[in-house]
Amino acid sequence: MAKRKGAFLQGDDTSQGGKRLRYSEPYLTEDIWRHIHSLMPLRDAARAACISQAFLRSWRRYPNLILTAGTLGLELRKNWKIGIASGIEEITLSLPPEYSFPCSLLSGRSLQHLELVNCAFRPVAGLGCSRNLTKLHLHSVLITDDELACFLSESFALKHLDLSDCREMVYLKIPCSLEQLSYLDVSSCRLQMIESKAPNLSSLSYSGNLVELSLGQSSQVKTLDIEFYDKANFLCYVITKLQNIVPNLESLTIHSDVEPFSQSLEYNQ
Repeated sequence: MAKRKGAFLQGDDTSQGGKRLRYSEPYLTEDIWRHIHSLMPLRDAARAACISQAFLRSWRRYPNLILTAGTLGLELRKNWKIGIASGIEEITLSLPPEYSFPCSLLSGRSLQHLELVNCAFRPVAGLGCSRNLTKLHLHSVLITDDELACFLSESFALKHLDLSDCREMVYLKIPCSLEQLSYLDVSSCRLQMIESKAPNLSSLSYSGNLVELSLGQSSQVKTLDIEFYDKANFLCYVITKLQNIVPNLESLTIHSDVEPFSQSLEYNQ
């Protein structure tokens, strides 16, 4: 039996030549194994977890998996799907513009945060993955009004909705079933109308062309941050219409070409 730096090589008669060497891991505390594992490149860390029980236990505690062509040493466009599996809680993907995200991959119900960039997203009814979703961010994503409405209709736990540069959308409709939705951020979309029946929406940020806002008679929006690209008419819109649209507004921030300003408001009820 040979010994080298705490590792043991033991004989075994079953290998070719009469001996097979087996490796027995040295005893180290779990914190040390975890630290060693954290220093490895992701691909090497994955390989080590395949052959070592100690590294396998450490692998389960990896806080974040950064899946890029560099970390994996792979052609990412062909292989990223293996990273999405049942039990995953957060997905952030930036894909080629012509790519249509395969909704069939979102079959699990553990997903809490979904962020998609530069792709098409065509959800259908009964997808099931959005029931526990708390945060949705779509940037430069091709999705129609009806497709988003279909996805939101099952997103009962959604708290944060962020939409930017989604050019196929014209009418954003948020159902009353989104009782936990508190934050909405919409920018650079070609919307003509935003209708929200979410009863607890408290913060709204909007940047884009003049848009019709319908937030319901009992709107609870208290913080509003807006930038209208139509500079000629935005101030008139703010003065004449906002009080009726957001009767409980407490803080208003308006961005202009000159400078942004913020004003605390008290409306006479």
